[in-house]
Amino acid sequence: MSTENTFQFPIHKDDPFSFIDTNVLALAQVQDVFQLNEVLSAFLSEEVQSFVDENKDSFFLLSQVWNDAIQRIVLDVDDIIFPDGLLMIPPIFQKLNWLDHANSWAKMHEKYTQAFDKETCLPFALALLFIEAMQGDMSAAIDHFIEREAMLNDDDTLHAERYLSNLQFFGWPMLEKAV
Repeated sequence: MSTENTFQFPIHKDDPFSFIDTNVLALAQVQDVFQLNEVLSAFLSEEVQSFVDENKDSFFLLSQVWNDAIQRIVLDVDDIIFPDGLLMIPPIFQKLNWLDHANSWAKMHEKYTQAFDKETCLPFALALLFIEAMQGDMSAAIDHFIEREAMLNDDDTLHAERYLSNLQFFGWPMLEKAV
């Protein structure tokens, strides 16, 4: 993979399984958040999302490949860097009905709940927001994020507000509470 944002997925309507092969290979090769962000950007493109939506049942196995890559690269590390684009994944997975792996997120939820209890910081709060959404309830995840936001320092609170205001743009449900 290059350092430029040039990664592309093959979209061949006559060979949709080459898309699966490319996903698996690309995500297996990703070694850091920056490489993941490159693959994620390509995955989030309108053309790719349309293709995935057309083949969502055939491509269902990719949900676990993405879950494993996200956990390995972003969450199962000592120094978390949380890419903004990752917050687009829960609404996409919900729309595709790919949230069947909620139990696979339980270990990460426990890890980040304990980490947030020890150090109330935005990266841990964002990790919990993402993990809880991947467990299937984006509205509850938003409510919990708002509760955690109240415990953050002023700088983190300011950035948390930006994330909250962008969630609807990312495809999350409308906030019920005023932000």
